Amino acid sequence: MKMVSRYTDWMESNTSIQSVNFSGHESFPLRFAWLTKAVRQVLRDPSIFGRDEAVVVLGVGKNMVRSIRHWATRTGVIESDRVDRRGGRYKPTELGKLLFAENGLDPYLEDPATTWLIHWQLCSRNSDEYLSGQLASPTTWYWVFNELRQTSFSQEDVVDELLRWAEGRTKKLPSRSTIERDFACFVRSYISVAPDRRISKEETYDSPLTDLKLLRREPESDRLVLERGKRLGLSPLIFAYALCEFWQATALGSDTLSFEQVTYQPGSPGQVFRLTENACVGMLESIYEITEGSIGFDSTAGVRQLIRHAEFPVSLQLLMKYYEEASVADCT
Repeated sequence: MKMVSRYTDWMESNTSIQSVNFSGHESFPLRFAWLTKAVRQVLRDPSIFGRDEAVVVLGVGKNMVRSIRHWATRTGVIESDRVDRRGGRYKPTELGKLLFAENGLDPYLEDPATTWLIHWQLCSRNSDEYLSGQLASPTTWYWVFNELRQTSFSQEDVVDELLRWAEGRTKKLPSRSTIERDFACFVRSYISVAPDRRISKEETYDSPLTDLKLLRREPESDRLVLERGKRLGLSPLIFAYALCEFWQATALGSDTLSFEQVTYQPGSPGQVFRLTENACVGMLESIYEITEGSIGFDSTAGVRQLIRHAEFPVSLQLLMKYYEEASVADCT
């Protein structure tokens, strides 16, 4: 693997991935309509994912039913109903209802910001509060965006690294073929599939995450490339939502957060969105206004840090503010 030298030492002392999960998606990447289907059907019938008629109601095969449940829980738009001690019942989260219910703000994923938000939900969640539940990020998704220190890599590289990492962290070590299938699903989630008559039509359906252009394949070597950059369609308000979640999950008792933490720490907005330092600075320049004075960005004497002046803003209010402003912009 080609090693990235800058901040390697910092990353090695700040790794955080703990949970292990290489399955559940049934090898199907997330599809455009699935999160909306999950939220709306769970609102009608909390037990739908345990019923035989789910294949008819959702209009997919049995394996896809399990895949829809997987992606809906992993992105945090539905969750297990803790009141149901027997299990099998689900309910939409506040985020799920806000985006995908009957009057949801973006049920058809028409706004790029929603896809960036889904990516954040999917790849950032590995703190202690998520470890025992289905809200924790799939391991490969989290690991590639937060722990992988290479910009160019092959499937063999990643599978080898994930196998080494999994040793000692789980009682039942996953097989190499399991991780290979998981990584193949990861790649199809972020890179469009070229037309091929040898594979089924369903396998060529693109995931909404391909629109983010986070991952690309080098045609000459067939290696994968994951670089930092300035992300089109990523609103400062979505970044602020991610920042507040990250801060509360990792340093709730601290009134300051270093620029390096925001940019490079596993689970941070800079890591999950793979932003350059300049792109992070651009996002942070408006953080004081966005959070109505709750968070400020200071670079006095060359020390760049965020300072919390008041209580964190309510995360969903930041999202609602974004969609309200987007709606006004569309009408002008």
